[in-house]
Parts: sequence; C-alpha cells; structure tokens
Amino acid sequence: MTADVRCQEDAQATGSICVYLLVVSLVPLLNKHIMQGLLGAPAFPYPLTLTAVTTSVASCLLVLLSAVKHACCDRGSHASWVLGPHLAFKLRAVAPVGLLFGVKGGLSNWGLALADVPTHSLLMATDLVWACLFARIINGERPSGPRLAAMSGVAVGGFLVALGAVAPSQGEVPRMSSFGLLINLLGPAVSGLIISTIRRAAQRVCLDEDSPVRSSVSSLEMAALKMTVAVCLALPLALVLEDAELGAGIPPRLACSLLLAGALVSALHVSVFLMAKLTSALSVGVAGQVKVVPMWLLAVALGGDFRHSALSMSGAALCLLSSAAWAWHRGGAPLQPDDVRRSPLL
Repeated sequence: MTADVRCQEDAQATGSICVYLLVVSLVPLLNKHIMQGLLGAPAFPYPLTLTAVTTSVASCLLVLLSAVKHACCDRGSHASWVLGPHLAFKLRAVAPVGLLFGVKGGLSNWGLALADVPTHSLLMATDLVWACLFARIINGERPSGPRLAAMSGVAVGGFLVALGAVAPSQGEVPRMSSFGLLINLLGPAVSGLIISTIRRAAQRVCLDEDSPVRSSVSSLEMAALKMTVAVCLALPLALVLEDAELGAGIPPRLACSLLLAGALVSALHVSVFLMAKLTSALSVGVAGQVKVVPMWLLAVALGGDFRHSALSMSGAALCLLSSAAWAWHRGGAPLQPDDVRRSPLL
C-alpha cells in the first residue's frame, strides 16, 4: 500500500468516525423525544414500530442514493451498485448483519421506552466487552497489551460518564423493572455481535481476493442492502408485537421527525460500514463506546436527562485519552486477510 493510499484511507476513516460519533449521539436522543412527543408533536409510544419506520426510511433513501450514484457518477464504468451483478453474493454477506440490526434496533428503542436516556446509556456501556469477545471469536482479533489497556480505559471512562449522569440528586433514584433491565442488557450483546459481523461482511465483500465485487463495491451500497434486510425483520416484528394506531394518519410534525430519524440512521450505517472496512471490529467497538461522551455533552447542552457531574467529566477525560492512546498504538490499522479467520458461525 502506497503512502498516498494509506493517507487517503486514514482520512476516510477519520471522517467516518467523526460522522458516526455525531450521528450516533443524536439518534437515541431524537428517538426518545419522538416516543415522548417532540416540538408539540403527539407522542409515539411504539418502539418497535419506530424502528420499522426509521429502518424503512433509511433503506429507501440508501437504495435511491445508490441508484443515483450509479446513474450519475458511475456511468460507463463497471462499478457495483445496489441492484447490479452478484446481488445474491452481496446479500449473503450482509444478511446476518441486517437481521441482527433488525433485532438490535428494536431492542434499543424498546430499552429507551423503558428507561431514561442516561440509564439506557449506562447499561449500553457494556457493549465494548461484547465487541471484544465476538471480535476474538468471529474475526480472530487479538489486541496487544497497550491496545488492551487503552480499550479498558475507554470502557471504564464510558461507564463513568453514564454513571455520573444517572447519579441520584435530591433524593431521586432511577427506577426500572426487571424486564426493562433485561431489554437494556440484551442490546449491548447484540451490538457487539453486529460489530464483528459487519467487519466480517466488509472483509468478505471488499477485501477478500475471491470477491467478485472487491474493487468496485461502496459502503453506500452495502449499507443499503443491510438496511433492506433489516426491514424484512423489523417490519413483521412491529406488526406482530405492537398495535400502532396509525389509522388517522401521521401528523406532519411527527412525520418530519420520523424522516429525520431515518436520514440519521442512513448516515450512521454508511459510516459504520466504512469504519469496519478500513479499520477493525475492535476499533468500531472503541468508537461505539466513545459515543457516550458527545451524547452526554449534547444532552447537557439541550437540557436533557443527563446530569453534569465531576464523575462524568473525569470519565469523559479518561475515555477520550484512552481512545487517543488506542489510535496512537495503531488500533485502527486494517487487518490483513490472513489475520482474519473465517468462522463457522457465519
């Protein structure tokens, strides 16, 4: 790999991480407001239906953008596109990720409906542990000693940020049912599995020598296919498990909020796939843990449920310093094909 190519990939990875951290911080805050009622819009207390709607919006938007890109930017070339050749091969690669996201999106919104955002974030802080476990099992990723120490610092820092945000004040103690606790703890496990399967899919489609679309497939295209598969699970789950009252139509303000949430989900999944392609499952997991810092800052700035405390500030400092140490030790360096073993799970 030449220095110019390496520099270009580093810039793409940095850009995707920045987009991811911004968008992934906004999505749960927006979804919580949608379920509670946003800017005078009626409340939409249907977490699974919310997942199905935003996933459908994201799928349609990504498929449309991929088709426009193919028609306007890739005309005359042999670049892959969402409905182009080898569709079955690409669907096989992203199907596990899409199905898992259909489950995870529902669990996340369900967890948000059963808890406040800080408590939800605190319980989600375990996802890096699951990401590390599944990265080892599925992708064979083994962090070195310094990287493991940096990753531990990120995990502890993210936990402290969320713990400081939910610390009781003026005698108020957050309460949650056992079922709510279970739902909020299942999400991180599925999230960790998704991270490793995304990396495996990126490896299979974009990097493996025997991939028929190796040099021409884009993150936009793969995100579109992944979200389309996710809709196939999220929509039936919402129809079976929830009875959303949509017969009178969706008010304009709520419709705009749902479209905005779908657009954010689109940007989120394009950036995640690009990160997985250019870095590693562990690096995506580290970025997923760091997200609690901008989420905390946004919630405090917007007057949300998060509390401002010395514990949260110290946790944010530890999280950011540890993530910088991870990057310094080349934690985000792409794995070579020989370093990633195929797993019988996929």
